[in-house]
Amino acid sequence: WAKIEECEAELAMLEKERHREVKKRIEDKEKDEQRRMEFDRFCSVCDKHVAHLDMTIKNCESMIHVSNLVGEFVSGGFNGLAKDFQSKTKALSETQLHLHKEHLAMFRGLFLSLGELTH
Repeated sequence: WAKIEECEAELAMLEKERHREVKKRIEDKEKDEQRRMEFDRFCSVCDKHVAHLDMTIKNCESMIHVSNLVGEFVSGGFNGLAKDFQSKTKALSETQLHLHKEHLAMFRGLFLSLGELTH
């Protein structure tokens, strides 16, 4: 009987140990499932962020391209205005020189006429 009681006590102890091991494995399995679910949610959020970030990068590249085009347009416009301004300045200078020569010639003629009248 003592041997049976000893075996029964050992069996009860083994049963408790087995129960603890099963309970531990179930908890580990639940934790693993929880980690998988969290990882899937994390991957989903990351995929959404990646899509938004890709769109942001494309928008930035588009804005850079448009800015470069506008810069070229403005630069071309200013260059055209500068050339036009230079040509008009040159024409105005030539016209001003021509008028000064005419006025000088007129002044000379009048001065010489005045000189002749006074002598």
